[in-house]
Amino acid sequence: MDNKKQIRLHKMGLECQSFYMASQLLWDDYSISKERYEKLYPCVVNSAFTCELALKSILIKMDIPYANTHYLYTLMTKISNGFLDIVVDGLQAIYYPDREKEQLLNNIKSVSDMFRLFRYISDYSVALEYQFVKNLSDFLFWCEQKLCGKIHMTCLGTLTDESEIEKIDKKLSDTFISQIIDAEKNAKK
Repeated sequence: MDNKKQIRLHKMGLECQSFYMASQLLWDDYSISKERYEKLYPCVVNSAFTCELALKSILIKMDIPYANTHYLYTLMTKISNGFLDIVVDGLQAIYYPDREKEQLLNNIKSVSDMFRLFRYISDYSVALEYQFVKNLSDFLFWCEQKLCGKIHMTCLGTLTDESEIEKIDKKLSDTFISQIIDAEKNAKK
């Protein structure tokens, strides 16, 4: 990866981590006072933007060009359908063991435009399973940390037993680490 892309990846990763940390503070505050719905909007916006930044960091790391979009489903499928499968499998294993994969895929599609919609909530009528956006943000941030080689944060550590995290970790590594290495080798040529 050339120096310009490394700097871009570093900035994108730092921005992703900043929005993730901000969203965690907002969610903690929201969980204390759930009757305060005005706090829900910044929770969702920050989590949705964390998802977008995590996906764009992974795309940069894998040297995959992407269009200027906020739509999460488009960014996920740009990485690969295999990545989308891992996200669905991870969400099912960690957060939603009773949901069918097709339902989780539909949930992902339904929250794919939340960054734009919740920034301008007065212009839209939006029904949302807000906890899904938070869980997706946690999972995609973890993927970004894992695939982009930053400090591995344990945002998933308290959510499930270690064996489930290890399975997802192995699947993610087996599927994408070699692609990242290949992309870096090709960039050096």
